[in-house]
Amino acid sequence: VNVKMFGATGDKLTDDTRTFQSAINSHYHVVVPIGGYLVRNLIPSKGLILEGVRNAKVAWAGELYPYQNSELIGNGVAGDYVVKNTIWSGENKPNSITLKRLTINGNNKTQNGVLLGDSSYVEDCEITQCDKGVTNLRTGSKVKDCEFHKNNTGLERATDSKLLYNVFQNNVIGAHLINSNDNDVIGNRFEWNTDTGLVFESAVFNKMPNNTMDRNANYGLKLINVTNLTGGGNVIERNLVNNIYIDGMTECNIDGNQLIAKNTQDDQTGEVLPQHHIKIVSAHKSSIARNIVTGNKMFDPVYQYKSLINTDGNIVNGVGDTVTTNNSLTIPASTTQSFTIPYPPGTDMWSAEIVRYKVEIDGNPNHYVQIKDIEIRKFQSNVTVYITNSAASSRVYKVYLTFKKDMFYL
Repeated sequence: VNVKMFGATGDKLTDDTRTFQSAINSHYHVVVPIGGYLVRNLIPSKGLILEGVRNAKVAWAGELYPYQNSELIGNGVAGDYVVKNTIWSGENKPNSITLKRLTINGNNKTQNGVLLGDSSYVEDCEITQCDKGVTNLRTGSKVKDCEFHKNNTGLERATDSKLLYNVFQNNVIGAHLINSNDNDVIGNRFEWNTDTGLVFESAVFNKMPNNTMDRNANYGLKLINVTNLTGGGNVIERNLVNNIYIDGMTECNIDGNQLIAKNTQDDQTGEVLPQHHIKIVSAHKSSIARNIVTGNKMFDPVYQYKSLINTDGNIVNGVGDTVTTNNSLTIPASTTQSFTIPYPPGTDMWSAEIVRYKVEIDGNPNHYVQIKDIEIRKFQSNVTVYITNSAASSRVYKVYLTFKKDMFYL
């Protein structure tokens, strides 16, 4: 049925709540023509399909029709919704609903967009100007190919649901998955949000592959008291404070991502940010490994608590920040002697990896030492270098060791 069959005007002046509700109560598939409809707290029926039109180009009497979308505009008060499903309570269960090609407008962020429910589907919708855009996704629900912009929070709270290929742009927070579990967050774009792109808080068993988080004002990804999160294949770049902020992470895998610091302005007039890709307040028994990190430092060196964190295989600026130290010794002919080289400040035998060495002989860097004539061993307090002088006379050997520091020093 068409809502205009029930008297809906779509003129952005008349309250169309009653006519909309009549259409919803009468049929499971309701079509919304282009126009601006003032509504509040629409209660969906079971299996409802509410379908509109987006980005239409319609000529009327030789002129472009003033409305190009099917727009539902909140006409209630703070705390109201445009579409409000039933909340689980005793025998009351939320209905499964489908929303397609609609613009949901919370009216200058005074109201919320959609309170969803179980087995619901939101596709190709624009969610804008809401306090909370879409909230309360429940088992089997899916939000796909939607645009969230200019909301306080684009999407909040989900359980056993999928967020697929959406764009979260110019919100305060793109998506806030608080008290959320068993979700797949795949292929979304979080950018230009004035706080954070994607937040997981008090969340367990979530997956977030292949997303992009770019130029959010504070953080691209924020994790607060999160357990069993898996995220790989993400591109997290030029978020202004940190690309990733972690305050409470256990048994999580943030592996195989690209973390990029670069100029915040396309014309290169800005600043290369973030200065540190990852800020850890506390983390335990997790992996931040095999990431490709470009620009600036990987970790903020200040943290409160971290233990059992795997950082193997990260590639930072090609290799990783390095420190080169050296020592020298005069060795008589045909003898073997040893000398020590200290680890870089703040590191030890466990956190400093030797990535290359160079030997000068009598001040000449072009002399080579045969492999059989040099041995390098790591000990608790220093590195010991053993050199055999096979020449017929004494020589001065100067050895340079280049260390790649443990990721938490980068």
